[in-house]
Amino acid sequence: MSVTESTAIRWSKRPGFPVVRSSDGGSVYALTSEIDAWIAGKTAHTPAGTGAALPAPAGMAEAGAVSTTTSRTRRLLIAGGAAILGGAVAGGVVLMRRDPRGSSRPEIRDPELEALYIDARSDAAARTLESLNRAADKFRNLVARYPDFVPGFTGLADTYILSCEFGSTDRAAAFRDARAAVSTALAMEPDDADANRIMGFLTYWTTRDVAAARPFFQKAVGAGRTDDLSHLWFGNALIDGGRVAEGLEQLRRALLLAPDSPAVLTDYAMGLWQAGQSRASLTRLADVEARFPTHSAAPNAAALFHLQAGDIGAYLEQSRRWATLIGDARQTARIAAEATVFASGGSQTTLRLIAGSTPIVSSFWHGGELPVAMAASMIGDRPRVLAILTAVADRGVTWRNLRFPAESFLRWKDDPELRGLLRRVLDPATFPDYPKG
Repeated sequence: MSVTESTAIRWSKRPGFPVVRSSDGGSVYALTSEIDAWIAGKTAHTPAGTGAALPAPAGMAEAGAVSTTTSRTRRLLIAGGAAILGGAVAGGVVLMRRDPRGSSRPEIRDPELEALYIDARSDAAARTLESLNRAADKFRNLVARYPDFVPGFTGLADTYILSCEFGSTDRAAAFRDARAAVSTALAMEPDDADANRIMGFLTYWTTRDVAAARPFFQKAVGAGRTDDLSHLWFGNALIDGGRVAEGLEQLRRALLLAPDSPAVLTDYAMGLWQAGQSRASLTRLADVEARFPTHSAAPNAAALFHLQAGDIGAYLEQSRRWATLIGDARQTARIAAEATVFASGGSQTTLRLIAGSTPIVSSFWHGGELPVAMAASMIGDRPRVLAILTAVADRGVTWRNLRFPAESFLRWKDDPELRGLLRRVLDPATFPDYPKG
């Protein structure tokens, strides 16, 4: 018969449940035939007369009924409250191996499921527009075939989130779909590290409330777990929320765990920029671009940093690389127009073009309201800055990073009307209620 993962875990704590522990203490086994026999009260592991009647698992008419769906790849057993790593049936055995580092990554033993999962994860890891579209399709197919495989839902949620960072997917739609997928994962496994990491991310970036997101992130990084993504995403949320020192520490831990990850290297470099270490940040971003030329996050960040610094040539170069990598025709056309103006009129003319352009609503950074407002501020166009900041503040959007992009707006710190808007949109400490001095 087939039982759900949560039912098997609950029953494993009952006397006589047929658990077999390996001599190394790291593996826990149970023969599926013995589970069935134990449920029926016939197992040799349970002394006669001690077996208690068990309720039928949810969705089954009676204890002896055969489930219409198979969970051969996903049944898990745990012992002593250990973190669940994953489960599978191989040769009639349900297996779970505890990882001594505390990771919650699944150990997959079903060859078909393993192939599907690795294939989808590989596409997601490539982080290109085409590969993310393929990954989403593969994960949707995977969870349709294996509806109780938690890593399938967390992989799908990860892919949705990546699709708006490395592609042109609308952010609100991507976050909506990611939340639906990860909510399904959490309903099955409330303590799953990946699911808590993703929910922490979604909670913060839709509310900008560190306190609300913190419990999810702490569960994801807690209990000695060594998942670089959990530290990475937690660190980014902390930095954006103004807790720069704490955030950099989380990013440093991610870097120690994944020193060759372009995502970790890029975000650590961005964290350095927020902490005021601009030269070190740009050096690290250039190194990421050289080592990982198809990774779009480094030129994505470097372009905006160069814009803030007033280096329009470098801004255009990095923007062009980013737009080419993500394959967004709107962005490519926008940057080409800016480059044409720069070639004939120089930096100030280009800044005027950027400031006067219509923001691309779906864009979080490039071509969106942020660079438009930055350019308008840099050329002293107060009416345009006022219009953009008013529109942003009215929607509840914030750009609260301490260093980026606040420095672009420091010229308005003594302007009462703009200072009020800047306090709402950026870090309030950067624009105090009363001018200093």
